This record gives sequence, C-alpha cells and structure tokens, in this order.
Amino acid sequence: MTSSLNKTQNPWTVHSTFRDEVGGQVKPHGLEWHMGGDSILYYAPVSPDAKEIIATKGLDNDETRQWLVEAHNRWCFAKDETFKKVQDIEEVQWTPDGNHVEIFWREPELLTQPEQKFTIAQVSGLVRMDASAKGEEPPCQVWINGYFAGVLQPNTVDSIVEQVDRIPSKKLVFRKSRGIIRIERRFKGMIRGQEVYEHCLDNLYALEDPQIVDNNTIIGTATLPDWIMGGELTSRIWVSELENGSILCKRPLYRDDVGTSDRTYWMKKGKDDDKIAVFKEEMARIRYLATLEHPFEALRPSDFIVPIDEEKKEPTGREIQHKRSSRKFFGL
Repeated sequence: MTSSLNKTQNPWTVHSTFRDEVGGQVKPHGLEWHMGGDSILYYAPVSPDAKEIIATKGLDNDETRQWLVEAHNRWCFAKDETFKKVQDIEEVQWTPDGNHVEIFWREPELLTQPEQKFTIAQVSGLVRMDASAKGEEPPCQVWINGYFAGVLQPNTVDSIVEQVDRIPSKKLVFRKSRGIIRIERRFKGMIRGQEVYEHCLDNLYALEDPQIVDNNTIIGTATLPDWIMGGELTSRIWVSELENGSILCKRPLYRDDVGTSDRTYWMKKGKDDDKIAVFKEEMARIRYLATLEHPFEALRPSDFIVPIDEEKKEPTGREIQHKRSSRKFFGL
C-alpha cells in the first residue's frame, strides 16, 4: 500500500518506538496516563519511492535538513513538544541498516525571554503586528498546525495571514519563541465534529511501533496530551480501510481486541472523501514503516531484551468502571 511521491511532498518521516527503562517495548493495558516509557526517534523514508529521491539528494545539504526538521516538527506538533530549527542540527548520519538516519541535535540555546503564548479566536492580527512582520526584528519561521508555512517578514505577511485564515478550527494558539511562531488549533474539553477528525489524525502522526494487522488494517501506540482528562495519555489505535472505501478508527483497550474498544470514528465514502484521502496517505506511510525494523533493536544488548507481556488479562473491576465513566466524553 505505497504511493508515488510528488515534488512538494516531504520524503522523510519520523519512525518512533516506545520503550521502558530497560529498552523493552511497552504497550498500554487499557488507557494509561503518564506511562513509564520514552519515545526513541529515528527518521526514515515515507515510501520506497521516497527512498530513491533521498538517495539522489544525500544528507549533507540544506534541503534535506529542512525536510528532516519538517518531519520532526510535524511529529512534535501532535505531541505538543518543542520544535526544532535546521540550525539545531549538529550532524545527520545513516544507521547501519541503510533505511534510517539519526539526528544529533545541538544543545538547546538558553531562552532570553519566555515563550509568548496567546489563546484567541483570531490570530491574523498578531501576525500583522509581529515585529518580524514590520521588519523590526529578523525574519521569523511560521509553522501552522505542524507544517512549515514560510518565513515572516514584511513582504510575506499577506501570504502567511491567508494561510492562517484557512485554518478550520476557531480555537487557536499563537506561540513565539527562538525565532519560531507556532499557530495551532487547541482542543479544550469535549471535542466534536472536525476536532474528532483532527485528533484521530494526530494519533496517526504520532503513532509508534506500527504493526500491519492485514491488507487493510494497521495498529500502533500513541501517547498524546489528553485534552479532556489532562496529562499524557497512552492508548492503542486501530485503523482500517473497509471494502466499501470507508475508514474506521477504533481504540482497543485490551489485547488489541477491537471488541474492547471504547471509541469509534467513521469516515464514510462519498461523504468524507477528502478526509479519507488524507488518512489513506498516512496509512501508506505507517504501513511502510511497519515493514522496517526500528534501529533501536540492533543497538540494545540482548541481555536487556524483555519480552512484551502478551498474556491475556481480563479487565479489572476498576478498568470496567473507567470504561463506563469515559463514555460521557467524545473523541477517540
């Protein structure tokens, strides 16, 4: 399930695995907040076609480094983590498998000023009033919902404001730090409609340890900010393209059994074709990553390999009650 890559698409993506303190892959049992695990990131081509493009470009050039930063920041957007700039890259090198690269980042510079952060319905005015837009400060990078929108300076203001005005969500956050402006939708409380779709897409962006279930189905682990309950929530995400062309998303709680799912989200063929197209592209990317062994497996000593606990445990009374209570909330 791979697709050709056009000239404007980023050929790189994050390939992440979720590991505990001894290097074992961890999966949640039910839903787990602040789960004991760390994301270990490498970067890989999004498809075999992309690998051919990457081979012609090489690593030691500004275009490749910009692509890698864009892939990294897209992942960080979904997880609400700090963005990077090309200048933050110390070195990029291929891993022994030839399918991934590792990025060595410079030590983060000390902030002379705290991050500016505003939550308002309309951020276009803040863009126009920004010192970079007026030429009073050096040009500033602008990222909209995890995608690089351009460099803000007097002759680019109108173009960037036009992109901001196209953001579907009306709950926006304007953040500025280290020469980076982030303009992002922000969930608050219960999520509905378009927000559910965006939240499901975030889960795919940040999916770790992806696996292929069958020709049409993928599954993986996602740890994202929980906009309803608070904290960092780790859960399993199951996504399938149905025979009729619709897309079905579920959140299985136990043993990757979709029968234990407490959330379901449909995208129906004919009604949601634009959303389905985006999801299919993400599914193709994830499916390709699932065919690659993560480089961390080759690096960790065999003495530290801890088998994943696949024992089938029945949900406890507390877990059953949690599932009942959580039904009053919306979203995946």
